[in-house]
Amino acid sequence: VFDAEDTWFITWDVLRRDADGDFWFVDRASRMLRTKAGVVATRSIEDALYGFVALRHTVVYGIEQDGVDRPVAVLVMQGNRGLDLAAWNEFVAGLDPRERPAWVKRVERIPMTDGFRPDKSALESSPLGAGAELFAYDETSQRYGVMPRDGSAVRA
Repeated sequence: VFDAEDTWFITWDVLRRDADGDFWFVDRASRMLRTKAGVVATRSIEDALYGFVALRHTVVYGIEQDGVDRPVAVLVMQGNRGLDLAAWNEFVAGLDPRERPAWVKRVERIPMTDGFRPDKSALESSPLGAGAELFAYDETSQRYGVMPRDGSAVRA
């Protein structure tokens, strides 16, 4: 609202302003994750994960656990192949720890809205391991391992 005829409305979009005065979309306020390391945008995690060359599509959302949000990355790989865990672990070792999802879920397709956008709500409402290969991050080894279908433990 800068001039007399301007209007505005609340979108709940979080923007940042660069040195040139331009505004850039960060994330929806409702999608920001409240992690142990502070507030993290799901979009920033998605952007970081796109550095993995075998990745075709990803969506990140959070699961609240012990009072903080833990990120889940849902991945579709090129050619719907399985996740090369050794290559993935090598890739994520170069990421900022805030960009490393707690869980990685490899699926064959990501549900889309009628407007052809990823449907994060549909992913959030389905069980974590439903219809997917599931991998969990182990903070001690700083590596991902296959998570058994019963969710009992992580195998490296």
